[in-house]
Amino acid sequence: DQHLTAENILDNFCRADFVVKVRIAKIRPRRIVGKKARVFRAWKATKEELKSLRNPKFIFDSSQTCCTQRARDAKKKRYLVMGKKGNGSGEFLPTFMVPWSKSKELKRAR
Repeated sequence: DQHLTAENILDNFCRADFVVKVRIAKIRPRRIVGKKARVFRAWKATKEELKSLRNPKFIFDSSQTCCTQRARDAKKKRYLVMGKKGNGSGEFLPTFMVPWSKSKELKRAR
């Protein structure tokens, strides 16, 4: 469970390989497939990797299934997702995931 503070957002932003605002297309117990992602930050990647980040596949380990459950409860929302790139092509490991809102904290972190 991530706290939504400007400091926490900036800290995770600096550590992350990618930062996207994304809608959820499919939800599985250990996987979320996104669509129409807006990329805010990406590592130096090939065009193919950047294209896969536009429709990302987020992989969760068994201890992170609460994120998929929370996303299932509010599937229509957009999410701010930060994380590391995975081993497979087009697979990403989220480290920070919060619903997108126009809150003061998100605006302060910009």
